[in-house]
Amino acid sequence: MGPELQRLYRATSAPVAFLDESYEVEGDRTFYVLATAVVSRDRLVETREALTAHYDGEPMHAAPMFHSREVVTLRGGIALAARENDGLDLVVSAPIAPGDSLGHAARRRCIEHIAPLLHAEDGVGLFVFDQHREAEYNRRDRFTFGDLRRAGRLPRDVTEHHARPSAEPLLGLPDLLAWAYRQRLMGRDRSWFTPFENAARVHELG
Repeated sequence: MGPELQRLYRATSAPVAFLDESYEVEGDRTFYVLATAVVSRDRLVETREALTAHYDGEPMHAAPMFHSREVVTLRGGIALAARENDGLDLVVSAPIAPGDSLGHAARRRCIEHIAPLLHAEDGVGLFVFDQHREAEYNRRDRFTFGDLRRAGRLPRDVTEHHARPSAEPLLGLPDLLAWAYRQRLMGRDRSWFTPFENAARVHELG
């Protein structure tokens, strides 16, 4: 874990939101999903240890686990993520409009919905995103948060940060949540999302 993220954790007593995405930009069924797992400040260490213990110290990534046929381990990870849920987790999906070929506008809509809501209702002041390999994606997120602060929809002390799951295994929580919800959206095996049915809120943006 990098020193900046450690500093941000020390500076907050509020719940922390971890975010990851899943999207489909081709074909007849396009969508953008941003999943948010909220963890109370006093459970960060305990939850992180539970996740890493489940997967031999490695961060969990649902898609490669599924493709390598680690189905039992993946179901166990999803069950663990659902148990760690305190009812604050949130999945937001948005359609991808024509011309938004990379889903940038849909992602921004999701963030604009999630961040003010979680701050107002649950007191979240720190949003930790799975860091995209393309710096442009991360830069756009920072601009979105800056615009929300300038518009008065977020106070200036609300912070966003990007990290890799290898540095923060708690990013496995929204990865599992987003992947499980994707299976439902794609009409695949809906049972993957069943453990989250009563544990996570789902908001579909029109």
